[in-house]
Amino acid sequence: VYERVLPSLGSRLVTYGWSCSDQDQHIVRAISRGNVSAVALSVYPVTEATVFSMRTSFERQWQAVTSRPLPNLTFFDAASPGAWN
Repeated sequence: VYERVLPSLGSRLVTYGWSCSDQDQHIVRAISRGNVSAVALSVYPVTEATVFSMRTSFERQWQAVTSRPLPNLTFFDAASPGAWN
């Protein structure tokens, strides 16, 4: 997945259960090699602090690994009805 799938994704990516922690920079690096222009990140529990932390971490990691424009980030409640459909 890391070497083949993430770099060859289409323009949109939806993630579940990913905290975007600093230990995940290798994932951000692999995503940045592809054509992703929009990323939807699940959040649980949904709080302003959690969303802010995830956004800040993703942006910081993205800027550390590439000069490409940051993808559009959307956050959604992982526990919302239909989130897994």
